[in-house]
Amino acid sequence: MNKLGFLTVVATFVLGGCDSLSVRGEGENGINLEALRTSGINNDDQTRTETRLQAVLDRDNSIGELSEGYAEFDANPNATYALEALATLALERNPEIRRAVEQLNLSEVERLNAIFGYLPQVSLSFSQDTVDQTVVETDNDVFELGQANFPVTTFAVSLRQPIFDLSKIFDIQYAAAAQTKAEVNYIVAVRSVSYDIFDTALAAEQSRNRITSLQRRQNLLGRQISRNDVLLREGLTLDSQSAALRADRATLLSDVANEQGTLARALADLSRMTGTLVQNVAPFRAGSGVLGTERSLPVEQAVELGMVNNPEVMTSALAVVESELLRRGALARDFSPVIEAYAILEEEDRGNSRFGGGSVTEDLTVGVAVTVPLFNAGGQGYETLTRNVQERAATLDYYGTRRELESEIRSTHARMGQLSTAISQARSAVSNASSAAVTERRRVNAGESIDIALAAREIRLEAARERLAFQELEYYRAWAEFKFLTGADLAAGTL
Repeated sequence: MNKLGFLTVVATFVLGGCDSLSVRGEGENGINLEALRTSGINNDDQTRTETRLQAVLDRDNSIGELSEGYAEFDANPNATYALEALATLALERNPEIRRAVEQLNLSEVERLNAIFGYLPQVSLSFSQDTVDQTVVETDNDVFELGQANFPVTTFAVSLRQPIFDLSKIFDIQYAAAAQTKAEVNYIVAVRSVSYDIFDTALAAEQSRNRITSLQRRQNLLGRQISRNDVLLREGLTLDSQSAALRADRATLLSDVANEQGTLARALADLSRMTGTLVQNVAPFRAGSGVLGTERSLPVEQAVELGMVNNPEVMTSALAVVESELLRRGALARDFSPVIEAYAILEEEDRGNSRFGGGSVTEDLTVGVAVTVPLFNAGGQGYETLTRNVQERAATLDYYGTRRELESEIRSTHARMGQLSTAISQARSAVSNASSAAVTERRRVNAGESIDIALAAREIRLEAARERLAFQELEYYRAWAEFKFLTGADLAAGTL
């Protein structure tokens, strides 16, 4: 068998072994998957991981300092938080906002590193070798002894300075654009979290109002049931009416339980976003100019505001700029020449040689290198082709973001108008239901009606009031979304 055939057999054997090692399913030599599913990872592995994690978290540095604001909830169950207070807490303790801050730090470091790419590169190297030479064959009489063993010590200092490198220039420009994008992303994080807090707090208030209303209606139904039982004993009503009233009360009890779950979920979300245990939220008090915002701000003007002030549009625009700088950098790496100056000082100490004596040499090499990519210089094709596709995708994303924003602004603007109409009708319903309840109360006082009828009127009035409160809060939620879409910061005094 020749050398090539032997190497082929060895390579086949090695690759076959690699393939068997890559299959770690359940089997004779595999992992016990059933034990992994039922018992989890090995206790020793888990303990080791927890120990290492704790060592990282307990460091006396910036990592250890994170535990103060992010490790645990700030618990004060009896506190009642206003929306402004929740937004302030989020700025201090929300992990999404803090991650955006760390991205800002990272972008600054990457910008500095990009600048370093155009600064002098200085390195020092040291090597200690032992050379064992044997002359196997030579036509030089000097080498006939043919064997030497000696140490070689090499010490070198090198300095390289890019003179012309377009790709590094574009890297610096890209890093600056990325830093701007990180700043905008921080604004996106702050405004998104503020809006989420605002919307969740209003949803919690809706649930709390509905629970209160359902409990009042439940009490009124209880009053009806009591009065109806009295009439039933006197033979003045049917038992089916009492059964229907009890069914209605059971339904209300079920609705209360469901709504309490919704309220608990909303409060849990507020706690997660603020890093504070939130059990009570103060009712929202809207300013005088909130209701009717859709009439004072035309939809076309709102769309223009959103295109200019919405930070997500800014982020999408910066992504297009980044993709263009990446494309230019790739074009430079694929086709542009690179000019670099260099200087190398090398000292070599050879302890011996085949000639029987050692030597110490010192070489200083100074020069300029010009590298011109001709064809497939990096051995991986042309990066420019990939960057062209990515730039088109970024541009499509930008247009898609603008289109989505415009549709959401128009939809929310229209919803605010519809909710204004709903609020007007709900107020009319409350007024009519209130008048009916007052009239029925007068009839009861005059002996012309009974308490069961008055309770029914009061139940309708309570339902109408709950519907009005719900519609008003729903309008405020739509208004908050509208402000967020048009670029307003709900945490900056715009409440």
